[in-house]
Amino acid sequence: MTTDVAKITETILALERGINDRWNKGDVDGALQMYSEDVTYFDPLTETRLDGRKAVEPYFRQFFEGKLDILRN
Repeated sequence: MTTDVAKITETILALERGINDRWNKGDVDGALQMYSEDVTYFDPLTETRLDGRKAVEPYFRQFFEGKLDILRN
């Protein structure tokens, strides 16, 4: 089996760009749709790992409901 690193890299980057494009437009539903139902999500602002889209959704929505003040492009 041959691994095409360039193709894998472009696929990952395309997914990330898709999430970022939706996020920057304030489309939290679109951003969430880019993740699978069984996503595992964590970042420096989460206290623990978030397992599943249902756990990620309220975390993402807080950024668009005025609970946090963040700079978006």
